[in-house]
Amino acid sequence: MDFQPHHYQSGEKEENSTYVKLVFPITSSATWNGNLLNNFDPKLYEYQNLHQPLILAGINFDSTLTVLQIDDDNFIETMYEIEKYATGVGMIYKEQIFIEKDNTQPPLVGILSQRLYKETIVSWSN
Repeated sequence: MDFQPHHYQSGEKEENSTYVKLVFPITSSATWNGNLLNNFDPKLYEYQNLHQPLILAGINFDSTLTVLQIDDDNFIETMYEIEKYATGVGMIYKEQIFIEKDNTQPPLVGILSQRLYKETIVSWSN
């Protein structure tokens, strides 16, 4: 994995592990190791959809960005994680999809386990 050096970063602690959620300056080519501040294997994060307007839960956000944390779909599993941030607000949306596949009887693919998780902002005011 090829990570770029960044001058500033924003971390968040989740379940006793710290993750690098954002890096600055924010650019479309920025990539970073989201696991830099913990003992997990390196995980490539990247920005997508920079400075895009978004309406979420009936709230209009002028400028948002998406952090893609993982997007991997293979024979064994599907893993997808994103977070969306709005300027002046912070995180407004989070989505995690983890699916473990059963490929013991091709061409049929079953699901052994799955975890779907979403957080969405419900209100906000200046």
